[in-house]
Amino acid sequence: MESSASMPEVDGDWDPRTPVEPTDRRWVPDEKRRACIGCGAEFGMLLTRRHHCRGCGEVFCSDCSPDTYQFKTGPDRVCFVCLTKRVNTITALDQQVICEKICGQCGEEPMFMAPVERRPNPRKQSVRSREILVLGRYTVWFILPASDAKSYKIAWRRALLDFSGAALKKRGETFLEFSDHFGQRGNVSTVFFLCAESAPMLKHLRQSFREITVGFPDGQYRLQASRRRVLELEPLVVGPANGLIDTYKAYCHYFSVPVREELVTYLLDLISSNIREIDLTTCPGVDAKDAVRVDLRPMLASLAYNQFFNSVLLDELRAEDSTVLMSLGVTMLSNTTITKISVDNAKNVANAIQALGEALAFHPSNGVQVLHLSTVPLSKGRATERLCNGLANLTHSLKSLVLRDCDLKPQHFEDLFQSFRNYGMSLAIESLDLSYNELGDVGSAALGSWLEDCRDCSSLKNLLIRHTKLNLSNIARFLHFLPRLQILDISGTNLSNRALVELLCTTADKCALNVLCVEDCDLDIEHADILFQAVTKNKRIHNARLEFGGNPMHVSDKTASLFQKSHMAVTNIASISIAGCALAPSAFIDFVNNLSNVSNLRSLVLSRGLRSSKSGATIADAVFNLLASVPSIHALGLANNFPVTVVIPFLERLADNHSLLELDISNNGLGSPAGSVLASFLRKNDTLQILDIDGNNLGLQCSIQIEQAVAINSTLQRIGFVWHDYHGQSGRMDKHELK
Repeated sequence: MESSASMPEVDGDWDPRTPVEPTDRRWVPDEKRRACIGCGAEFGMLLTRRHHCRGCGEVFCSDCSPDTYQFKTGPDRVCFVCLTKRVNTITALDQQVICEKICGQCGEEPMFMAPVERRPNPRKQSVRSREILVLGRYTVWFILPASDAKSYKIAWRRALLDFSGAALKKRGETFLEFSDHFGQRGNVSTVFFLCAESAPMLKHLRQSFREITVGFPDGQYRLQASRRRVLELEPLVVGPANGLIDTYKAYCHYFSVPVREELVTYLLDLISSNIREIDLTTCPGVDAKDAVRVDLRPMLASLAYNQFFNSVLLDELRAEDSTVLMSLGVTMLSNTTITKISVDNAKNVANAIQALGEALAFHPSNGVQVLHLSTVPLSKGRATERLCNGLANLTHSLKSLVLRDCDLKPQHFEDLFQSFRNYGMSLAIESLDLSYNELGDVGSAALGSWLEDCRDCSSLKNLLIRHTKLNLSNIARFLHFLPRLQILDISGTNLSNRALVELLCTTADKCALNVLCVEDCDLDIEHADILFQAVTKNKRIHNARLEFGGNPMHVSDKTASLFQKSHMAVTNIASISIAGCALAPSAFIDFVNNLSNVSNLRSLVLSRGLRSSKSGATIADAVFNLLASVPSIHALGLANNFPVTVVIPFLERLADNHSLLELDISNNGLGSPAGSVLASFLRKNDTLQILDIDGNNLGLQCSIQIEQAVAINSTLQRIGFVWHDYHGQSGRMDKHELK
């Protein structure tokens, strides 16, 4: 046991601040310390002896004070902290290398540097490494100093987002705890070291962590230290969008990817414009043609607790971009402000969709109210099952659900509508789109069962189930129980059965339908007319849109006429389409004449609605007379192989019309004769605003004539460029003509 006669006695701990000689220090008496002040080992007669540090006068065991320091009076025993203050210093070379080569390469500035002695195991006091602790804004480093700039090495590194706890013990002993922010890197790792400046170090650490976790829930880290050693933090200055940019940069260091300034600029532009929707298709570096691809994982991860953005759109995702959707799933484990998620045309991302469904199930109090998935293969793996579990567990209402062209089969719809038994979620659905999947008998029965349960309580306004192999008999009798139904699209459903048509008429008669779409339903003229009459008689319907395109319109009765002329004016129809019906000339003329009583008609689509006809002038007169008798028609479609014998005479007469605002005559192959007619029409007409003439085989001279006419026209606002004609002609032009 060492003697204490050469130094004065003192009570309490010492914290040396400046190097002094041992004779200037007071010595803690032996009886004041029953255990080592460094490691807590109890002193005994033989096994653990007392040793006094000549720098601070405290009592240690031999493991905690194995070093000697050369004082003026000679070498003497010191503890680790005293040795650190006297030997471990930061040189100018250290500062230069740390600032330029270590922090600089990562795009950071060192916020704090201090010499430390790091120990892999706090119980083995003699095993230690003299290093430099560097705190950046987003990263923590332990660096091995060297005599030249090339020999510096990073001994230990961790993203600041992983910080989960700190403990300050006696005499500079410090524990820092780091656990993976997403729980994907295994167990918690703890680093133990001696630092003479542990209090200011902890302050800088907590200050930086607070700046990059604005909006995060409390309790992100644990702290064990006496009050006098926990210094007060500086006032928090929050960056744009509640610190989103700082959080994004922190996640870039977490994922070990470079910070993309172009993406930062993109986010700042959205924030300054108060645009709260992130469309990833417009993000810089997303397109495969871009010279530098941008990793979007940090940006999506930064939305976990951010409250600025409320909508995320992910379109055209490829298999290699599935990590982006996976990152969104991880974000939704915490986010409560994103209300809309839209994923369109994403292939081979079933696992990512599965992760998104698991996130919705794990965090049912999320804010998602609009979920749009289009052209996303949900039938692979367990994507549909996980997504249905997420919907079944939602604790709030869902406003819109789109599962369009997702390769869903009848058994998948059984699971989906089983999840709809969560009525707190499903009763609030206003828009449901299941188009281009396969409902079949099983799925149709499941949909009908849900509609039967909802009845008058449902908020459903839009129901789109086109081309789903729907068995209409399973749901038709429940549709009229939907009082708010406004849009019904059952295109592709076989309506050749009169009983089904009458059931559908019941819906049209009792619901306030604004849109009824029955394209490609094998309707004949008689059944189409029955539906038309049912809609026109419903006084609760206003500005309805009827789409009958793609139906063969067979005539079962020679006296039948499409939309037979009513003695009463029809005022509740705003748009009618018979595109693709290919009516016979006589039936087409009857149809056009029957529309003269539809007084509020604003849009009429006749594209591919007529078979080839020799009596073009008669049909052109009928269409022109309809425009004259119903001046409310502002948009007309005569496109896609509409007979030339009708279009050209119609254009010759149209110059005298003063009500039409939009005309589509594209893809008719009109040829050169139409050039002078179009030019003359544009010179005389003073009302048309939009004209589409692409795909008409117009030559160079026709284009010049049209260009000169457009220069004179004062009302035309948009004319579709003749892309098809341009490509067809450019191959036959020489450079002079093309110029």
